[in-house]
Amino acid sequence: KLKNLFIFLSAGKPIYSMHGDDDATLGYSGLITTIVASFEEGTGLRFQSISQNGFRICVMNRAPLIFVAITKVANELMLEDRFLEHQLEMMYNYVLAVLSRPTIIKNFHNRMNYDLRRILSAQDLKTLDILATMTTYGYYDIDSDPSGATCVADPSLCFATLLNNALQCARLSSTVREKIESLFLQCKRIKVSQTLYATELSRYLAADLLFAFLVYDNKIVSYIRHKTHELSNLDINTLLLTLAQLNQADEGAQTEEPDLWVPICLANFNDSGFFHCYQRHFYLKKMSKPLTFLLLSGNKNSFFDMKQIANHIISKIHDSSNLSKLLAVELVQGSQPLSRSLDVPNITHFMYKRRKGNQFYMDPMSFTQSPTQNVIDAMHFIYLYSALLSSQAQEFRIGAKLKKLTYTRWHIKDGYTGFFLAEEKYEFYCICGGFVQSATVIEQSLRIINRCERYRKRLFIDKGV
Repeated sequence: KLKNLFIFLSAGKPIYSMHGDDDATLGYSGLITTIVASFEEGTGLRFQSISQNGFRICVMNRAPLIFVAITKVANELMLEDRFLEHQLEMMYNYVLAVLSRPTIIKNFHNRMNYDLRRILSAQDLKTLDILATMTTYGYYDIDSDPSGATCVADPSLCFATLLNNALQCARLSSTVREKIESLFLQCKRIKVSQTLYATELSRYLAADLLFAFLVYDNKIVSYIRHKTHELSNLDINTLLLTLAQLNQADEGAQTEEPDLWVPICLANFNDSGFFHCYQRHFYLKKMSKPLTFLLLSGNKNSFFDMKQIANHIISKIHDSSNLSKLLAVELVQGSQPLSRSLDVPNITHFMYKRRKGNQFYMDPMSFTQSPTQNVIDAMHFIYLYSALLSSQAQEFRIGAKLKKLTYTRWHIKDGYTGFFLAEEKYEFYCICGGFVQSATVIEQSLRIINRCERYRKRLFIDKGV
């Protein structure tokens, strides 16, 4: 195998491996945990990675768990260690999302070789498999079919990892986005009455609501947060991944699935406690994919309040035929490549990252071949973007602005051209089919960059409202 990801105990017991069973991984676990323990005790430094002869091992010690990546994948060997560290950190955050750190510490307090798989479900282990393949190869396998017939190409999570855990937002006009956000904010002012010991009291319906998301096709449409709290991009991506695996909507059926009420620990926010997340899917006319509400509360008893909030917003959207129509039309249109509306014939695909908020937009990828060929195409783009990221950028100044630029060509098949441009506000990456002159690439790239800068409120949510 070209790549393996492991979770071991500090005592050497294997908990998870991307490939192989316990018998196959036991030798690795004992050797690696011994090396890590000896190095860290002897030097007082954190063991990070070893690279030699087309091979790299990266370790993240989160005692009592040790996360390990061993890779010979060509594009990962080009990149800095932080790319593999992001993968391991996402795995760690997922384990904490379903267990929380106090639960892990409690189970290992009296027994250092406790088998964590006793409290991890089969679904949790499958999600770790999906996370591993998506961040490495840009696909996931629905039914683990050896023929690859059930593989779905989706490199978006891998690209997000390449871009330092960037967040992907849905393309939507600022007018429609603001209307959706105003509906969330209206709920903050709604009061409800309740009777307690023959006394009628009133309270705010959304008093326990800390964070709220409206999501479409795993991209953020709207994000509402508490004025004094904020979630990291890694926490948000972990939230989306966890809930997507728990309950994926059937894209072909216009049916709304049952509501979910899920405890989830978001480690960067607080690794010792749980949010309780209300999930609700709903459809708009002429949409094959659902919109999804994710409402996070710190109160485990606030399910019905969260349900009322979702019902209120859904009814307001449906009652306003203009809003529901615009929302549906723009989300469907936003799933089409932005480059189609621009004269950029040489650019096959691009990614534009807004440094403020660490968010990115990329042209949707259309995979129309067999599942196996789609996966090959996804891996091909991951390799090209990894090579582009690892290329040495040339620095230059235009006035007071420092810019970085890379122009490179790859002699693969019919040839490819890569271009990277960055300044204080943004990073831009693109891939062109064939060998394209630098002046042509720069001209077409600036056309896209200017469009993204001009309509940035359509592409990004910044820090939410």
